[in-house]
Amino acid sequence: MADTVRNSESLQELHKASVTARALRSSLRRLVATLTTCSGERDSHEALLEQLRAEVRRESEDLEAQAASLPTCGGGSLFDSELKRAVAAPAGVPPRRSSTKRKAEGKSNDELAPRFRLRISEAPATAVPSSLLQATSYVLAAGAYSGRADGQGECGGIAALLSCGRLEVWERDLFSWHRTTTAKVRLPRSAKASLDFAQGGSQLWLALTGCGDSPSADLPAPVQTRLYLRNGATLRLSAILQGPPSILLAGPVTLSGAGTEGAAMMLSPSAQSNCCDVHVLQWHAPSNSNAGHLEPVSIFPVASALQSSRSQTSAGACDAAITVMGLWALPECCETTVDRKLAARSWRLAACVKYQGASKELQLRNGLGECLAVLPLEESVCCLAVPPQEGCPPEAHQCFNLNKTGFSFLLLLATDSQPRGEWRLCLAFQNDREDRFNSTSKEPAKLCVQTISTVEADVKDAVALATSEGLIGFSARDTSWLLDWQQQRVHALPKGWTPIAVGPSTVLARNFAGESRELVFFELG
Repeated sequence: MADTVRNSESLQELHKASVTARALRSSLRRLVATLTTCSGERDSHEALLEQLRAEVRRESEDLEAQAASLPTCGGGSLFDSELKRAVAAPAGVPPRRSSTKRKAEGKSNDELAPRFRLRISEAPATAVPSSLLQATSYVLAAGAYSGRADGQGECGGIAALLSCGRLEVWERDLFSWHRTTTAKVRLPRSAKASLDFAQGGSQLWLALTGCGDSPSADLPAPVQTRLYLRNGATLRLSAILQGPPSILLAGPVTLSGAGTEGAAMMLSPSAQSNCCDVHVLQWHAPSNSNAGHLEPVSIFPVASALQSSRSQTSAGACDAAITVMGLWALPECCETTVDRKLAARSWRLAACVKYQGASKELQLRNGLGECLAVLPLEESVCCLAVPPQEGCPPEAHQCFNLNKTGFSFLLLLATDSQPRGEWRLCLAFQNDREDRFNSTSKEPAKLCVQTISTVEADVKDAVALATSEGLIGFSARDTSWLLDWQQQRVHALPKGWTPIAVGPSTVLARNFAGESRELVFFELG
């Protein structure tokens, strides 16, 4: 009981310090803005400037005093302590439920406040034919990346693709956000798009699809994959690959390992098709004599891994009524190879699909399409997400005594079997100790899950919309929510806004209407 009281008091002190820090940053922004606007008339604004300086000094002193009173701890989040408790608990002890209470719908959430708003201008990019221009431009897709290559720290920047054919990159400085670069993108009719950054934001993958050029037939246009390289304030198009006419179901997700980079995405031949294939691409960096280019590595169907063999990779084996629930990248394995074509064997993908009859499974595959492991999901699981694994400390694997060749990763499961529903933070791992890489068995390994913690949330008809190292943006019952799974809190977005991209402590949201002409940056307090 005493530990619970101390933890509650520590969280209150930490929240109070974060509010003071936010106020200090706002005061610094006002001071800098005032100094900029009155640079030639300093005397007439001296009283206002002195008032702003006094606010900065007072809030700085308050923050220093509050920081000095905060207790020191070894872990960086509640996730660390809950993980240790889950490992140390005897068998059969249920995971601890978060004591966080959700705020009633419709009330303001002071911990998730809008900090920056972007309104799209009317100027179209010249790359868009005049016959395809809309009356107003809107946001097609967006992505975010962390300010550090290891996935930690604050959100470093975002990219937004607009329907006028303009790709914009916005980066964060000490005080605000500013646009650093733009690029022109030729869009198909009724364009659909998706973006994904590599860790650190050095690479930006863009997948484009839509309708064909013939207005009389709504056939899908060829899927186009673009790779942009970002270096400081420059954004350079490195490679383009034209794929088959398809509908983009999921992806692209960035893959890396064995010194190579690539991306994967789920495609369907048409809206009426029950089949979906995973397309894996590899990037060949520019050399002295050759330009950079993208090359298909493998194409494999998403068939039931519980009924198919590990080596089945030929297209055409389609299950009826397949519903894609998500595609995520996992850290590569430690295999080494000198053959770049076989480097994709070290890439890891997690694909979740729902089959006819409501059976659901999460498959672990490599870049060549081999199914390495499978996790059958309970009927009560209505939504799931596999976050970037930088949020999982190495101690988690050591605590469960996992062998080096076993499979383990974090995932979040939304279950609606409870009266109010909940998100479960789980560790999926291989139950047996068999070396699946050297095993002669053709059956994939079976995974099981260990629940670490749970958070109450409204998950009826939940759909995961965006994922980052510590945040999951999802919608449920026409309301958008933000799950901070490391701090075990759920935040409600203001009514009418839905998350389109999330990064560390930052949420990028657009209006429910779809053709939203505004982007709002929400930041966690």
